[in-house]
Amino acid sequence: MSPVLAAGLIAYLAFLAFYAIFGFFLIYHVQRFSISQRVATTMTAFFITVSIIVIIVTVPVFYGIDWNAPLTNQPAPFGGLGL
Repeated sequence: MSPVLAAGLIAYLAFLAFYAIFGFFLIYHVQRFSISQRVATTMTAFFITVSIIVIIVTVPVFYGIDWNAPLTNQPAPFGGLGL
């Protein structure tokens, strides 16, 4: 595994961990402090469904990226102005 791929994978897994923690706190507070329990349950189900769909879509896209390609044959930044 290349270092670039390893760094990208670690960053992606850290993002997923942060998202899971954020989602837990969001669900907890919606369930705990909502005025209507029916609306809270509906919104929680919607949030979980959309989160699962987003993760199912992003994981294959993330692993489908050739992480070595962006590092090769790149033009100089800012059009080679020496910046």
